[in-house]
Amino acid sequence: MATEHIVKGFLASRSPALVAEDWNLLVHATGAVDLIHVGAQKPLVHNGRSIDAAEAMNRARYFAPGLCSKQRYQEVLRARNGVAHLGWHEESVTERVMATCSDLVDALLNELSEDKSIFWGSWLTARGTLDKEHIGTLTKQVEWKVARAKATFRERFEQPGITAPERSPVPRVDEDELARVNACSACGREGFLIGQISSASGSSGALFRADRFICGLCGLRLVVEEFNLLGLPESGPLRTSDVVDFSTHHGGAELTDLEEQIMWDLAWESHQDEDPEKSS
Repeated sequence: MATEHIVKGFLASRSPALVAEDWNLLVHATGAVDLIHVGAQKPLVHNGRSIDAAEAMNRARYFAPGLCSKQRYQEVLRARNGVAHLGWHEESVTERVMATCSDLVDALLNELSEDKSIFWGSWLTARGTLDKEHIGTLTKQVEWKVARAKATFRERFEQPGITAPERSPVPRVDEDELARVNACSACGREGFLIGQISSASGSSGALFRADRFICGLCGLRLVVEEFNLLGLPESGPLRTSDVVDFSTHHGGAELTDLEEQIMWDLAWESHQDEDPEKSS
């Protein structure tokens, strides 16, 4: 549906009248509504109809002939209609449909002489993994997780008067688990490796083994199988300076509204991740 709006936006950049399906919208899109004589009833713009997704693509091809094929776009339309009208989508074609939509957007950006890196922002690298068979599923998964986390961080903190904390609030952990500080690969602040003390001791003392990573500031959540792709350590010597106790992390200081909201988000996400049998 977002792609449909982008295609219509491209048409509107050529002329707003190109997206009009009926008289009500056409007369407003052309500016002719101001020329209607005083005695006539003026059409209401909110009663107007725009063209559908298929017709939008047909018209766009007159101005940008290098767009994706009709066959590829038909698959996009089927996915769009399934979600819009039935709330259903065939998961096996998800990545291919996303790749088609992204290729279409890139083609329109070229037509408009717009910078792709500005449009995609933190999603640019992840966008490049779509429908690339030589890129493993795990790599794609991690790229999209990082991209989403970067976008979340910007939405939360890149606003006037808001400064991002240097460290994430500590997520809820089980009684036998520890939270160890580690730099976040998405936002660059301090997140936490969550794990346990290994039964096997290292040469310099106890060994910490992590099974997941969480950053409450940007929302990045990783499992141990994903660590290697981002250079996160799975294990290491247990340093007491790295381990943060949940109950004393804030030193009794009152949480800001933003920190409190993040804490609630982390608690809810942890609850959602729990094994139903374990939590029942």
